[in-house]
Amino acid sequence: MDDLKAEAKSQLEEIIKNLTANRPECMSMLKKARPKTAFWNWPKKIPAHMIIIASHRPDITTYLLGSNAAAVVRHAECSVLVVR
Repeated sequence: MDDLKAEAKSQLEEIIKNLTANRPECMSMLKKARPKTAFWNWPKKIPAHMIIIASHRPDITTYLLGSNAAAVVRHAECSVLVVR
């Protein structure tokens, strides 16, 4: 399982590197945390213009957005792009 996590992290870091290459105005952050709580600590310190967050397929309890994505959308002070 640790090998899968390491490979996934490596692939995400490569994607981020490719997306932010030649774009000094872009900053990325890859964190393993509970978004509802960890998210609030950094946007006020870093002036973000947009937040991109993943969401899972909805179930009956979170039909429109995942609960983490919904919390970010409700409370963010900038644009939020939710990717499924």
